Amino acid sequence: MVGIELNASYLRAATSGLVTAVCTPVRRGRTLATFLISVSDEAGRPTASARLTCLIRPAR
Repeated sequence: MVGIELNASYLRAATSGLVTAVCTPVRRGRTLATFLISVSDEAGRPTASARLTCLIRPAR
């Protein structure tokens, strides 16, 4: 896979503690895949969100 587009929005700073990212596939095709990524702090407040589109290339 090769990332071809990343769109990220930063909602608030996480200056200390643990952050958690959850990646959810939106579309998994034969040549393109799109994922939504949600990042939150220890209190469960969203700190960032992103959309990643990847090109799927066959192994050589």
